[in-house]
Amino acid sequence: MVLTGLVVAEQQRSSAKGWPWLPEQGLVHLGYEHYSIGEAVYLGRGFADPFRTPSGPTAWMPPLVPIVIAGLLHLADGERLQTAYLFYALQLFLIGLTLALLLREGQRLGVGRFSVPLIVFWCVVLHVPLFFLTHAHPFQIVAVFLAWKDLVSQRSAHGYERRVIASGFVGAFYWLVFPGLGAAWTALTLLKTRQHVGGGIVAILIAASLVSPWIVRNSVVFGKFIPVKSNAGYEAWQAMQTNNGILHASTFAMHPIVYRNQESMEYHRLGESMYLTSKLKQFFSEVKEAPDKYASFTMNRFFAATVWHEAWRQPEQANELLMLLYRSSKFLVLFSLVLLLFSRSPLSDDIKTAVMLWVLILLPYIVTVHGLRP
Repeated sequence: MVLTGLVVAEQQRSSAKGWPWLPEQGLVHLGYEHYSIGEAVYLGRGFADPFRTPSGPTAWMPPLVPIVIAGLLHLADGERLQTAYLFYALQLFLIGLTLALLLREGQRLGVGRFSVPLIVFWCVVLHVPLFFLTHAHPFQIVAVFLAWKDLVSQRSAHGYERRVIASGFVGAFYWLVFPGLGAAWTALTLLKTRQHVGGGIVAILIAASLVSPWIVRNSVVFGKFIPVKSNAGYEAWQAMQTNNGILHASTFAMHPIVYRNQESMEYHRLGESMYLTSKLKQFFSEVKEAPDKYASFTMNRFFAATVWHEAWRQPEQANELLMLLYRSSKFLVLFSLVLLLFSRSPLSDDIKTAVMLWVLILLPYIVTVHGLRP
């Protein structure tokens, strides 16, 4: 299965350029909006221009990855391809770090013999975002693991003061790279620190103090409160324009990222703040007019996120073997979580923490927008 997955992944290459196993299109992607903003920072325009053309200040994306890209652009003298090589090396390092941490955790939990095959399985399932595309995914994956480990360690009194400080710093990291995870960590930190309520509050306050300059910047620039990123209204509206509430490749034909399409021109005409306010109003208007449609779309997103993998492209364009792999992985996750949740395991608290973290991370995507990009 592993070899088959790797062969299929190799066949997906759209170009012979770039590194032998990585198409140039995937190598220089760099999260597109992340790269566009990072380039604007590098060129002295500030945190701006998420769609390559000049459009002014933005909060479209969380700030950490674009800032990292700006730093790599500086090291590469502004060369996109060289920047992509540096970013890909960083991406592989983060993946390797996560795998090492997972193996170590498997040893600690006494399931080391299962760790390697499971890690190999998930490397195949996630081969595109991990190895065939430069994006923020590895940052998010290592952040999710650290958040779970942080939440689990909150029960221990060993090194309590240092742990609280460290928890606050990594909490800021979650918010700045993956706001959904930051919100989940904040909620669970408050929920799980009843024995040391002060510690949980201190950790959250440390994280808030580190994130606050970005919040203040957004408030000053846009004249309203924007916690970390601004585009939730657009994403909610975008999902209502689909035929089932789930994003597919064709959905992005209407995205402002497409040069001079209707949404791109409206974004540049109104400016980001007014554009997103308009999209949020349209979303609420559509929900009010057709609540049954929104309910149906939300249910579709729930099943797509937890049970049944939706093809990113048209069904006739999807690789049947890969779709079977993706869908079996959904079943594996759901079955494992249910089985572990009801088992009488000495690790039940760790398992419940993992389940709650998983649910809270998925929740905003189920409520507003969900799309997978295999």
